[in-house]
Amino acid sequence: MSKKFFPIAICGVLVLAISLFFITNKESNITSFKDVKFYFEEDSLTSSQATFIIENTSSNEISFDEEYFLEKKVKNKWYELDTINDLFVNEPLYTLDIDEQFSKKLNWEYAYGKLSKGTYRLVKKIQVNKESKYITAKFTIN
Repeated sequence: MSKKFFPIAICGVLVLAISLFFITNKESNITSFKDVKFYFEEDSLTSSQATFIIENTSSNEISFDEEYFLEKKVKNKWYELDTINDLFVNEPLYTLDIDEQFSKKLNWEYAYGKLSKGTYRLVKKIQVNKESKYITAKFTIN
């Protein structure tokens, strides 16, 4: 009996470890800055990439770099995903004047793998009047 139980227990532990590997236990407390529109280009979203658009609808110039991270919604709470590979991004600084927009194709497969079914959000930090704010763009993988 114990010989049959051991492989089942090992499988259970592996499934739990893999799930925890992809989702940190750190609950997110990020509140999105609503004065900037952040969304995805229509029909660009897949489990491994999307083209996002940042539209400066605020009354101030904004700036940001290429750094980002992904969060997943689990039981109505957001949790930051762990990367499976180191995420290296270029460090250019983009600046958007009032009413300007920026778009970029983003492939997160190397850093996060292909995303499973669920609700996610892309999170970016921006600077507004020398103050850091976050913008988020929600999406669903079916």
